[in-house]
Amino acid sequence: MNRPWLLVFVEDPDLRTLIEEIAQEKQLDFHFAAQGEQLLQSVKTLRPMMMIADLSGLNTEWLFKHIAEIANLQPDFPIVAFLASREEGARYRLEHAGCKMVLHKSEVEKKLPEAIENVLKGRF
Repeated sequence: MNRPWLLVFVEDPDLRTLIEEIAQEKQLDFHFAAQGEQLLQSVKTLRPMMMIADLSGLNTEWLFKHIAEIANLQPDFPIVAFLASREEGARYRLEHAGCKMVLHKSEVEKKLPEAIENVLKGRF
């Protein structure tokens, strides 16, 4: 991959399409990972510019573990997570695990492009 690229774990098809559109608008490549181990290995070997993870699904507990492992491996690596609810407990856990930004799913369209732009400019 020659261009900067995003590593993405998102199951929601509408959200996947939105992220693809944002990435294309920013002239970024992207890769959708299917499981946590794939996320971890991609960060270790392929060096994406940032990771985006949707934790609004029913069974995403395993993602907390992998986010913490990635953040431990690369403390400054930008990780953005999405939640379906505004539950502060989940937000706290994600921030404590290493997420640099936690958004409600309804904020993605507005705030994700700005977050990506900040990473590209080294200001995240």
